[in-house]
Amino acid sequence: MKKSLTTLFCGGLLSAVMAPAGFGQLTNYSQDFEGLNAADPNALINDGWLLFASGINGSGSFTNFGAGPFGPALGGQVVAISTFDAGGDPPAGTQGLVFFSDYDSGLHQDPNDPRDLVLSLFQERVITAADIGTTVTFSWLADGNAAPPTGDAIAEAFLITLDPNANFSATNNLSFDTTATLDGALAANSLTLDLTDPALVGQILQFGFRNTASDFEGSAVDYDNVNFVVPEPASLALVGLGGLMMVSRRRQANR
Repeated sequence: MKKSLTTLFCGGLLSAVMAPAGFGQLTNYSQDFEGLNAADPNALINDGWLLFASGINGSGSFTNFGAGPFGPALGGQVVAISTFDAGGDPPAGTQGLVFFSDYDSGLHQDPNDPRDLVLSLFQERVITAADIGTTVTFSWLADGNAAPPTGDAIAEAFLITLDPNANFSATNNLSFDTTATLDGALAANSLTLDLTDPALVGQILQFGFRNTASDFEGSAVDYDNVNFVVPEPASLALVGLGGLMMVSRRRQANR
């Protein structure tokens, strides 16, 4: 099985919602999964997680299965909130996220299908003019699973931007390989992207996790403490500082 992700569009697509002028669409995100109901099949959907599936062959070409957004299109057999109380082994606390391939898919079931199944689980945002000049950081905690990636299966964290005006081609495509994360060896890592190019306005930003597998290869990795940090743009920080100075002067004048 050969894999090439360099030309693969692995993300999903939501219709863009335009933000009011002067306000950034990108917002901070933090999730340790402790507050989600592991028994609720919609818990991750309600928290904004999306799923996208595609098949990739050895040449790098792919087939979009149209399996997003996250939900019943894949039978709910690809991701779960693991709980310590139910015998799970979350990386931190009592609940975490375990992400694995869809073994009900024909790409696993059919030995004559040469394609690999690529699943992306992610959060999505839209970049606006107010976001240009910021540096965003996506961080997570990973831990190996009892059914880890085997063969040449791949597990990754990713941070990507997609241009809807260029057939959703990737304009930034950062990834971090989590395939070899050992069980019990917690690994905290991050991906950072500078949003300095004005051409990014209107583009889609996604961050999350991805796995590629076929032929019933193992694929599971445990994740926890997921954070997406968007610093306040310098221009807004200066406005805020100016406002504080004005309040201070008014207080001094009223004394």
